[in-house]
Amino acid sequence: LHLALKMNPSLGQGTENDPYQIRSADELIWFAKQVNTGQSHLCAKLIADIDLDQVLWEPIGNESYPYSGTFDGGGFIIKNLNVSGQHHQGFFGYCVNAKIKNMTIANGLVSGTDFVAGMIGYAKDTSIFNCINGSDISSTGGSNGGIVGISENTEIIHCINKGNILKGGYQNGGIVGTAKTSYIDCCINYGNITNTDHSGGIAAYNDGGIVSNCLNVGNISTIGSHYCYTSGIVANNRFENSVVKNCLNLGSLSGSGGFGCKVNAIVCANDENGTYAENCYSKEGLGNLGLVNHSDIVTDEELKSGVVAWWLNEEKLGVWGQNIGIDTYPNFSDAPVYQFPDGTFSSICDHSLSSNCPTCTKSVLCSICGAELLATGHSFTNYISNHDATCTQNGTKIAQCDDCDAIDTMDDEGTILPHEYKDGWSINRISHWRECQNCDIKNDEAKHIFKWVIDQQATHVDKGLKHEECEICGYKKESIEIPVLGSNHAGVETGDQTNRGLYISLFAMSALSMAILVVGKKKKMFI
Repeated sequence: LHLALKMNPSLGQGTENDPYQIRSADELIWFAKQVNTGQSHLCAKLIADIDLDQVLWEPIGNESYPYSGTFDGGGFIIKNLNVSGQHHQGFFGYCVNAKIKNMTIANGLVSGTDFVAGMIGYAKDTSIFNCINGSDISSTGGSNGGIVGISENTEIIHCINKGNILKGGYQNGGIVGTAKTSYIDCCINYGNITNTDHSGGIAAYNDGGIVSNCLNVGNISTIGSHYCYTSGIVANNRFENSVVKNCLNLGSLSGSGGFGCKVNAIVCANDENGTYAENCYSKEGLGNLGLVNHSDIVTDEELKSGVVAWWLNEEKLGVWGQNIGIDTYPNFSDAPVYQFPDGTFSSICDHSLSSNCPTCTKSVLCSICGAELLATGHSFTNYISNHDATCTQNGTKIAQCDDCDAIDTMDDEGTILPHEYKDGWSINRISHWRECQNCDIKNDEAKHIFKWVIDQQATHVDKGLKHEECEICGYKKESIEIPVLGSNHAGVETGDQTNRGLYISLFAMSALSMAILVVGKKKKMFI
């Protein structure tokens, strides 16, 4: 046998928020040893597949130190589980207030006397979620199961047993042997059970608990000398508050020997004022339904069609799924089952047959699948002219929504008109421009370019007139005077003050030159 090394995980602190990260058989053996010697609260998570070949496994948790931590299988696989002992045998032996999830045991053998199971021998106040057992179970005593031997105030959800219960004294179930005030939901048993007393595909005893939405596919056979009760779901549904509902049996059943031998597809007995099962179904040819209400024997065609899944979901969307056209019977896949108005079923709904239709302003829920169908928004198709175009604005068109009274207005693109400019220029003192006769738009705006224009020539007797006038638009400034013409000393007539000043300047310069010449001559003579 494998000799375990003292190898604690290198990652994690063993708390719920920071569990040990287990990746080898040695680390797993070390963890079990810590729990079984007093540290029962430690938490762990698998981060790799683990092979327990050649390991005689000591279950995690015992009566002295029940396991109370969180163990997450992480979706990894434990192979070759080998357990041999007496009471409380399994991968876990004894659990109280524990959380076990995402565990997969691929194969192996677990043997003992009482409370023997592939996953947990005894579980109290514990949560078991998404676990799969592939180990076979061998027991000489009672309360043995594929997942749990005996459960008390425990929930077992979305678990699958693939292991066979090879032999057992009594009270053997595919999921749990004896369930006391426990909740078992969405579980499947594929394992075959051979037993001597009280055999159930899901549970042997349901004592004041709930077994709902469960499926048995395994074949169950009971041969004994005592109470030979054989059932596809629960052998004995005991006490008034026990519930079995929405379950399906597809496994073959047989029982012989003993006294009071009963073989029923769903429930065999209801001791201690136990209740009947409700809304449960079994494939034809597998025996009577037993103690059930609102239930039926169903055919292969009904199983394939989706109608059985619809019934199991209480004729609404529920936990039972099925790929219609592929799966031959209901299961817990992600494929929903929808019923159409014509009575057919499908895993796909395109909402086209929904009696609830969205409007342009209101979202609704599909009457078939319950999906939200969003408001379609307004649809405007028939636009008519609403406003004529101008030279500054497109025309507009309006339309009423095809489905309601909403009105939409839109531009009539490309219909804007050209400007129509007035004849002539618009002017002010600074500039001139051309102006549209339909709007205030200006075009060709520019400053005036002025030139002088003589309105009346001046004479030596009368003043003249002149004005500045724009060469482009003809804008005229106010006229100003031109002074009368006069005479200078040389007898030259001038037309205005500017010319007259020029003549005076020329005369003054001539006189100065003559004076300089005379002075120069006098100086030469003196010398």
